[in-house]
Amino acid sequence: GESMPYLGRHYRIELVAGGGGIRFEQKFLVPQALTGKSAAFRNWFVARAEEKILPRVKMYANNLGVTYKEAKIGDGKYRWGSCTP
Repeated sequence: GESMPYLGRHYRIELVAGGGGIRFEQKFLVPQALTGKSAAFRNWFVARAEEKILPRVKMYANNLGVTYKEAKIGDGKYRWGSCTP
């Protein structure tokens, strides 16, 4: 009965038999082997953020006619973003 937020909505978490990684199919399918391993969800969310955010960074940089050295997804515990000249 647990759920997790993703892209502005909450989706149910369903435990499934077997190993492998977390899958998303309008609900989170979590292998029982990952039960209790919160790092697995963090890693999954970081990978999805890289897929969705980093291409947008490139697109906006191109639209603005600017370049950047690096964009990365990190632990947003204390600082959500930064920019240097």
